[in-house]
Amino acid sequence: MRIIIVIIWGMLLMTSCNQQIINRDSTVCKIDLKKTISPSFYDYFSRVEIIPLETSENSLIKYVGERIYHDSKYYILDTPQKKILVFDENGNFLYDINKHGNGPGEYTELYSFYFNPFTGDLDLLSPMGGILRYDSLGQNFKEKIPLPLTVPAVHQFIALDKDTYLLFSDSREGNKMVVYNIVQRKIISELYDLPKFLLFNTFYHHTYSPFYICEGKVHFVQSYNGDVFTFENNSLIPKYHWDFGEQNFEISDLKDEPMEYYFKFLSI
Repeated sequence: MRIIIVIIWGMLLMTSCNQQIINRDSTVCKIDLKKTISPSFYDYFSRVEIIPLETSENSLIKYVGERIYHDSKYYILDTPQKKILVFDENGNFLYDINKHGNGPGEYTELYSFYFNPFTGDLDLLSPMGGILRYDSLGQNFKEKIPLPLTVPAVHQFIALDKDTYLLFSDSREGNKMVVYNIVQRKIISELYDLPKFLLFNTFYHHTYSPFYICEGKVHFVQSYNGDVFTFENNSLIPKYHWDFGEQNFEISDLKDEPMEYYFKFLSI
């Protein structure tokens, strides 16, 4: 049985080549929305731990972006405040990682962060500023990795090995993913062509990192239907597909309309 840790936020709210998706037999999860089932919480989890976070002047959180549990600590990205707050396993505030600025080793925006298993370092992603690499505590700046010139902004990322990253750009025309070699400063491959309006004007965009590691493989979660892929040999390999029967939809049926249209569309 797995253990889920529920964290209650005790806080004051301040206001090249084009790879295609490979088709092969995958696990199809069929869901009948007309049938209602009520599984028990304990069918999936053995217990819950509630860890209240320390609330002090230095640990106030405005918005919880990405969250990572690493080396017995909780790392919480507060995107509006452009910093990462660090708590111990009991919820005690330890310190923050705040490199906001315009100088060397600093960023103007912070969208994502990642503990790189190949280097042991902490990577901070500034969408248009590059990847800033610090030591594992986030205190000592090591280097800045520039982003490819043909990618206007990078919003999510994950390391494939010590020299290669998989980058995801919401704003890039055409292929949204690129495999980037930081030593050669070269895009090795690119894939995942989606219309840009889907990620900017609709609700079918990622609100968290779409990448995760399971059994040593990079996995990618598709934003608009929850399908899961593994990333292998510069291609997306289908792993899980959710089949809602007549409730399935194709993104080709969606219109390139402003977000206001989709607010009305979902309220119908």
